[in-house]
Amino acid sequence: MFQSLSDRLQNIFSKLKGHGKLSPSDVDEAMREIRLALLEADVNFKVVKNFVNKNYGYPLSRIEIWGSGVDINSFSPDKCDRSKMPDFMKDKFIVMQHGEFSFNRGILETIEAISLLDRDDICLVLIGSGIAGQEIAEKIERMGLSERVYVLSPVPHKSIINYIGYCDCAVMAYPNIEYWNNNNPIKLIEYFAMGKVVICTDMWTFRDVAGDKECAL
Repeated sequence: MFQSLSDRLQNIFSKLKGHGKLSPSDVDEAMREIRLALLEADVNFKVVKNFVNKNYGYPLSRIEIWGSGVDINSFSPDKCDRSKMPDFMKDKFIVMQHGEFSFNRGILETIEAISLLDRDDICLVLIGSGIAGQEIAEKIERMGLSERVYVLSPVPHKSIINYIGYCDCAVMAYPNIEYWNNNNPIKLIEYFAMGKVVICTDMWTFRDVAGDKECAL
């Protein structure tokens, strides 16, 4: 995520250098692109609001961030093609997490939790990639969990519908830190739209969506 953001910001600044003398419209366009880059990189929305306030002069009270949404016509249980389920997922209780492999998403802790379960039929499926990928792979090997924790490469967004449909429940053991308490991960809503129970941390970012439904926490 941070490398992608860095590359995008570098491209914006390179474009500015190519203009020579900058006009007000050039600056406005660059500010717009920077704002979008920050939002698309899941930068804490307070940081984005402060950026817009400082550089555009909008009062903080008039700046809101549009929350996550999901296409319920696509993310629906009846859209899952179970005939394509991989063999290793059949006849098992599947816990799933997908998305970026970073160190602040509770993935390593979830792997440890799986190791504590005295049930070989309970498996964890991780779909994605990222900076924590190597450590995740090493932890799985070190703990002898290669038959219980499966790491799959990223798939197209439309294909994730099937994998959510295959799983029995999802897990989002995100740490209770300010970063996540200022986000509404779209994955949570996708899991709910597919009718899945989600095991997640008891904190605002999940309570805001799940309310007081105990089955979700």
